[in-house]
Amino acid sequence: MFLGWAIDNELEGSLLREEFADLLQQYRAREITGAEFLHACCDNKLTDDDLNEEGNSFAEEYYESDRYYDDYAEVFERHPTLYHVEDNKENYGLISKRIGVRFEEWKRSRG
Repeated sequence: MFLGWAIDNELEGSLLREEFADLLQQYRAREITGAEFLHACCDNKLTDDDLNEEGNSFAEEYYESDRYYDDYAEVFERHPTLYHVEDNKENYGLISKRIGVRFEEWKRSRG
């Protein structure tokens, strides 16, 4: 869901824009989910090439601090494990709000 949030915030890298423009359009039209995009374009792995410079800086700090996983666990605490969270619009809406808050905090902390 993180990659979907990044795309929604125009933080995707030039490689995705150039190589997967059609799939980006499908994602933005909500014809596919972020997870489906990740699977189709990124072999289920998010790498530095998938985000732009700002996206990578944020993702590095957010993931390395384990804050993303903590936020994910808190937002979806009603699920037995994180792997039980369904990839749907409702759940995406919940986690994207939290990621957005963290992103704004991160930008403020950078001055």
